[in-house]
Formats: sequence, C-alpha cells, structure tokens
Amino acid sequence: QYRIPSVSIDNGAYKYVLITALPPNNSHNKPEVFVHSKRGAQYHRNVAEPLIPILKQSGYTDIRIKGGGRILRCDDDNIIK
Repeated sequence: QYRIPSVSIDNGAYKYVLITALPPNNSHNKPEVFVHSKRGAQYHRNVAEPLIPILKQSGYTDIRIKGGGRILRCDDDNIIK
C-alpha cells in the first residue's frame, strides 16, 4: 500500500496547506497531520485538491483543511521557514 508522506515541501517559496485526517482502522480517533506544498500553486486549494482524493482512496476519513500559508524550503542553505 502506498504511504502518503506526512510532509512534502517543494524546494522554493510556495503555498502550503495543513490537513488532518483520521487514518483507516484508527481505533484511537487520533488524526494524522499532513503539511504539503506544491510548486506553482496559485492558491492553497491547488495544493489540497490533488491530496484529498488520495487520502480518501487510502481510507482516510474526517479530512479537514486546518490552515495554510507560504513556506520556504531552500536546499542550498538547508532551511525551511
């Protein structure tokens, strides 16, 4: 089964979203947290839209977009902020 990375930040300064979702077979009702950015995304929804169907197909429920903003990942300087 494909494991969805909890963090996926593209190199550069881009929009990001913070998403929580209950994983399949979760008996503790503890959501997993996902932070994803996407190169070239004009809006936060452009980051979330491809991720939500993947979460649903993998059996995640109660998927919630909690927030977002801009995030910078610079591999040359080894920073994320």
